[in-house]
Amino acid sequence: MDCPLKTNSVYPSTSEPTLVFLIGEAPGEIEDQLGIPFVGKAGRSLRGWLKKFKLDAVAGYGNACLHRPYDELPDGTRTNYNRVPTEQEMSACVPILERFIERAHPQFIVFVGGTSAKFVGGYKGTVGSMVGRWKEYKGIPCTVIYHPSALMRPMAKAKRVEWERINFSVLREISVKLGLSRDEAKH
Repeated sequence: MDCPLKTNSVYPSTSEPTLVFLIGEAPGEIEDQLGIPFVGKAGRSLRGWLKKFKLDAVAGYGNACLHRPYDELPDGTRTNYNRVPTEQEMSACVPILERFIERAHPQFIVFVGGTSAKFVGGYKGTVGSMVGRWKEYKGIPCTVIYHPSALMRPMAKAKRVEWERINFSVLREISVKLGLSRDEAKH
């Protein structure tokens, strides 16, 4: 089945070695233009978090949908860019994502946000109930973090700080398990 979206394909990218593979929802505008996952504003934030825990050099990146989602009006005009991809769109793209994951052999998978966690990882419930919860995806330990774009939305500072603290805790745990950083209470 082919994805019905007609935007650029943004294929996963991997490092050598890929010890942790991060899976988001779908590419945004910058990713669509450059053909690289997680390079827009939210992606730069995520990559900064990974660098903080020495995960940046061993990370792979991909999305449940390889194309920037949009709606199309009857006259062919595209609108509502960056909407949540449909199950049909993700179903068409996930087999490609899975081939990249199989080749990369990561030790951990991190779902970035609820859409990929639910559709690809089989998580249920709210994002808040998924974040930091461990399970397995195809035999690989996996968990969920809040999407960096969620932290960029207007919200109370205390909530933003708490979500970032939770994300950092998850990333620190992975970094320690991989032997990339020590288990310290504060970073």
